[in-house]
Amino acid sequence: MTYSLKFNRPAFKSLEKITDPYYSAIKEAIQGLTVNPRPHGYKKLKGRKGYRIRVGGYRVIYEIFDSLLLIEVIEVGNRRDIYQ
Repeated sequence: MTYSLKFNRPAFKSLEKITDPYYSAIKEAIQGLTVNPRPHGYKKLKGRKGYRIRVGGYRVIYEIFDSLLLIEVIEVGNRRDIYQ
């Protein structure tokens, strides 16, 4: 059972601005969500919809739609800026 990925436009643009080696690690972590949308270390966010995973100093915020087998990536960014 594999999930599909959908990116919000701002999340996609933020991901494009990130340089290697972080870009590769984040991309790999996002691809991993298609197999396991609730990996070790994921957290349900409080005060807003979604879940988050950590990749180094970066965070990926996403929503899971189990009935549609869909992962929607909402935001990708540095941990200092992502929660504001």
